[in-house]
Amino acid sequence: MQLRELNGQLIANKTPQDVIKGEYIEQFHEFLVSEQVANELRKCTSYLAPDYWKLAINKDLSINDEQFYWEITVSVDAGLTFPVFTIEGIVKLEDNLPVLALSSK
Repeated sequence: MQLRELNGQLIANKTPQDVIKGEYIEQFHEFLVSEQVANELRKCTSYLAPDYWKLAINKDLSINDEQFYWEITVSVDAGLTFPVFTIEGIVKLEDNLPVLALSSK
């Protein structure tokens, strides 16, 4: 996933290393990032670097709902050692656009 900023809004663009599963969600190549998630990602000094993040989106098949869940981790290609940054949440639709948001669980 490649992050970019546009007028203060963080946007995640899908890259070949990302794993996005689900008939509906696979059509998107760009995801808005909620302010809460953006604040967490911005804590990493290299958050805009190419090939720094990996995005995975899928449904949780253990529960019977239509919700998509995501996880963002630092890519192995970023050359960092552990601990690896990981954040996860849900995909919300706002004005028919997917938004990576924190879960309210």
